[in-house]
Amino acid sequence: MDDDYYGLITKYGIRKLDAIFLGVCKLRYLNSVFIFFILILFFACGRDKHNQAEVIPHEYDLTFIADVNISRWKPDITRFIYNKENLKKYAGNLAELYSSYGFKKLIVKQYINLESKILKVEIFELNNSENAFGLYSFDTIGKKQDIGQGAVYNHGILKFWKDRLFVRIVVNEDYKEIEKDIISFAKAIADKISYEGQKPDIIELIPEENLVTDSLCFFHHNICLNNIYYVPETHALNLSDETDAVAVQYKVDGNVYPRLIIVRYPDEISAENAYKSFSELYFDVNTAIYNDDKINVVRTEEGEYNSISLRRNYIVLVFESRSSNTSRELAGAALKKIGRKE
Repeated sequence: MDDDYYGLITKYGIRKLDAIFLGVCKLRYLNSVFIFFILILFFACGRDKHNQAEVIPHEYDLTFIADVNISRWKPDITRFIYNKENLKKYAGNLAELYSSYGFKKLIVKQYINLESKILKVEIFELNNSENAFGLYSFDTIGKKQDIGQGAVYNHGILKFWKDRLFVRIVVNEDYKEIEKDIISFAKAIADKISYEGQKPDIIELIPEENLVTDSLCFFHHNICLNNIYYVPETHALNLSDETDAVAVQYKVDGNVYPRLIIVRYPDEISAENAYKSFSELYFDVNTAIYNDDKINVVRTEEGEYNSISLRRNYIVLVFESRSSNTSRELAGAALKKIGRKE
């Protein structure tokens, strides 16, 4: 022991010195715990959305969900698909589309009735509910149904989405005779899906005035965009799993239906690079009509007035417009909504 310690004993006594020492240790412990929780809170809140590990809070038993009891129908063949290779064998060219929406697994269950008619149930599990909505949104033409979180029926095919599941019920022949059964299958399956999911927040940026019903499509990859509106140069937009995109149509001036496309990139640098690349390949080779620091409008050989805009980590595109003003107004309305998120 050094002289300082003997001095403290002389001044306070042994018992009082032990009490002081114990108090200091407790204080240091509490401070360490406080700092530890502050660091956890800092790192949890500071992680970027695109860098977060995906958390799936609940598991789905697709076998259980696909197994429903509908009068006059009995189960026939069941098939499970867990990888992209087998998905390609089953779905052909559509496999790439399904994969672009975060495909995880698929169950295909066939039912047969007393008249030997066949009904097929497909349940896709995707990586999140936004992608389930996106796959559903790819084609929503038909009669709307109050099933799941959105459903449509058209010519023997009923599709709906709920949480991160996308469901197709398909009858290829004589479907008009069993439409009620198709709907009954869909409702029974939807009732076995316990959770609901959320739609992509990017759809909040869509201007609503003159919006064409059922034209909205949410996607990530160029394969989807090419099926919505084909422009060979769109590969320069660098669409990927890290980009969120939405496409819609508007009805203006009779039979004119311009398209608005909004793409959100993970950061501003990615958006700026895509803006420059696509502008060089497409916009710089067409006739310039209007250009300011927000909107660049060109006229194509077909007489369309198309535009491109860059705002932070967003690119806004307008195609198939028949006037410069319409192109600028649609782009401006979207940019205004994007500005409100700043």
